[in-house]
Amino acid sequence: MILNIYHIVFKGSIYCSYKLIISKEAHNDVDDIVHYIAIELCNPTGATGFLDGVEKSYHTVIDNPRMYGFCNDYR
Repeated sequence: MILNIYHIVFKGSIYCSYKLIISKEAHNDVDDIVHYIAIELCNPTGATGFLDGVEKSYHTVIDNPRMYGFCNDYR
Protein backbone atom coordinates (compact mmCIF):
# COMPACT_ATOMS: atom_id res chain seq x y z
CA MET A 1 0.00 0.00 0.00
CA ILE A 2 1.27 3.44 -0.88
CA LEU A 3 -0.26 6.48 0.75
CA ASN A 4 -0.08 9.60 -1.37
CA ILE A 5 -0.52 12.95 0.32
CA TYR A 6 -0.71 15.96 -1.97
CA HIS A 7 -0.24 19.55 -0.94
CA ILE A 8 -0.50 22.55 -3.23
CA VAL A 9 1.70 25.51 -2.40
CA PHE A 10 1.33 28.93 -4.00
CA LYS A 11 4.72 30.40 -4.90
CA GLY A 12 4.39 33.61 -6.86
CA SER A 13 2.19 32.68 -9.78
CA ILE A 14 3.26 29.02 -9.92
CA TYR A 15 1.54 26.16 -8.10
CA CYS A 16 3.82 23.36 -6.92
CA SER A 17 2.55 19.93 -6.00
CA TYR A 18 4.47 17.65 -3.66
CA LYS A 19 3.80 13.97 -3.11
CA LEU A 20 4.79 12.02 -0.01
CA ILE A 21 4.84 8.27 -0.53
CA ILE A 22 4.58 6.10 2.57
CA SER A 23 5.80 2.56 1.96
CA LYS A 24 3.72 -0.45 2.92
CA GLU A 25 6.37 -1.38 5.49
CA ALA A 26 6.31 2.07 7.11
CA HIS A 27 2.51 2.05 7.18
CA ASN A 28 2.54 -1.40 8.79
CA ASP A 29 5.12 -0.25 11.37
CA VAL A 30 2.93 2.71 12.36
CA ASP A 31 -0.10 0.40 12.51
CA ASP A 32 1.78 -2.03 14.78
CA ILE A 33 2.94 0.77 17.08
CA VAL A 34 -0.58 2.19 17.37
CA HIS A 35 -1.94 -1.28 18.13
CA TYR A 36 0.74 -1.88 20.77
CA ILE A 37 0.09 1.44 22.52
CA ALA A 38 -3.71 1.13 22.37
CA ILE A 39 -4.10 -2.57 23.18
CA GLU A 40 -0.98 -3.86 24.93
CA LEU A 41 -0.42 -0.72 27.01
CA CYS A 42 -4.17 -0.05 27.34
CA ASN A 43 -3.62 3.57 26.31
CA PRO A 44 -5.88 4.50 23.38
CA THR A 45 -5.34 8.20 24.10
CA GLY A 46 -1.59 7.71 23.76
CA ALA A 47 -2.09 5.81 20.51
CA THR A 48 -4.18 8.68 19.14
CA GLY A 49 -1.52 11.18 20.21
CA PHE A 50 1.19 9.12 18.52
CA LEU A 51 -0.82 8.91 15.30
CA ASP A 52 -1.47 12.66 15.38
CA GLY A 53 2.27 13.21 15.73
CA VAL A 54 3.02 10.96 12.74
CA GLU A 55 0.47 12.82 10.62
CA LYS A 56 1.92 16.17 11.73
CA SER A 57 5.39 14.93 10.72
CA TYR A 58 4.08 13.93 7.28
CA HIS A 59 2.64 17.40 6.76
CA THR A 60 5.87 19.02 8.00
CA VAL A 61 7.80 17.14 5.31
CA ILE A 62 5.20 18.11 2.68
CA ASP A 63 5.36 21.77 3.72
CA ASN A 64 9.19 21.71 3.77
CA PRO A 65 10.14 19.28 0.98
CA ARG A 66 13.82 20.23 1.07
CA MET A 67 14.08 19.53 4.78
CA TYR A 68 15.54 16.07 4.05
CA GLY A 69 17.05 14.33 1.06
CA PHE A 70 15.15 11.83 -1.07
CA CYS A 71 14.94 8.29 0.22
CA ASN A 72 17.14 5.91 -1.74
CA ASP A 73 16.06 2.79 0.17
CA TYR A 74 13.24 1.32 -1.90
CA ARG A 75 12.58 -1.84 0.10
